[in-house]
Amino acid sequence: MKPQGTGSWYVQLGAFESAGVAKDAWGRASRRFAVLAGHSPNGMAFKAKGEDFYRLSVGGFSRSAADSMCRQYRAKGGACFVRQGAGDMMAQWLRKPGVQMASR
Repeated sequence: MKPQGTGSWYVQLGAFESAGVAKDAWGRASRRFAVLAGHSPNGMAFKAKGEDFYRLSVGGFSRSAADSMCRQYRAKGGACFVRQGAGDMMAQWLRKPGVQMASR
């Protein structure tokens, strides 16, 4: 997998009811869309209108690189949007058990 870049822009691929559902969605998307090849998924839990969700994204891009990736993803039938980072971190299912990730 490509290491995450140092930019602050992300391509959000979806918001799901849990990390497990997001993991399944990542598996399908990464097999179907070549533009995701080699990228590591990012995610984070958040609440919206009292409901829990898990945001799935790829990131660390410049704005132009994120725009380009999202355009390529959409051209092949995917849905996405570009946004700045909002606490995104390595997807939960990629973390080793018992290892805590530091946050800012």
